[in-house]
Amino acid sequence: MTEQHDQDTTVSGFDALLEDDSAQDTPPSSTNHNFYTYSVGDPYRTIDDHNGTDLLMFKDATSREIVIEKRDEDNFCVIFYKGEPVLEMRGVEYIQTADGVFSLERWGIR
Repeated sequence: MTEQHDQDTTVSGFDALLEDDSAQDTPPSSTNHNFYTYSVGDPYRTIDDHNGTDLLMFKDATSREIVIEKRDEDNFCVIFYKGEPVLEMRGVEYIQTADGVFSLERWGIR
């Protein structure tokens, strides 16, 4: 599993990255930026989105409580919460947790 880096990779001014301010949890389109939500306790989920700038709102957890591991064979990132895989994603650039909005670099993902 990828260890979280202690350096601050908080994204400031995230709102400026998204010109479309309507929150969504729908399949991607070619012009939309998408917001996805996951709450602790939700069923396992897969997000595959290559369009726009995408944000996962991971509710009820801090950035230190999740671990992200990238699978080389398909470039999906798997998110672990308390040691259990809860979500896999590809194409999501940012994660919002209880303590801020972070790029995947926070967890060593490039």
